Amino acid sequence: MTWAQFATTFRHSLRSVMTQIWRATLFGAVGGPVAFLAGEGLGAVTFVPPISMGLLRLAIAWAIALAFLSVVTRRVTRATGPYAE
Repeated sequence: MTWAQFATTFRHSLRSVMTQIWRATLFGAVGGPVAFLAGEGLGAVTFVPPISMGLLRLAIAWAIALAFLSVVTRRVTRATGPYAE
């Protein structure tokens, strides 16, 4: 359920991020690892040393994921809504 709720933010609260692919990529590269670091602070996740490699992998994965989702979101909502050209 949480992932579905996250997907609903693309057209509304993340509109300024998702309208341009470079912003979505940057947001994923920074926001993904920061979220996991916060999760580690709360005890929800544990990083295995070296932590920097884990954070780098998370940054790459989230950057690719949000770039892809930015393209998908713009294509799905191309005719109407905030992404209309």
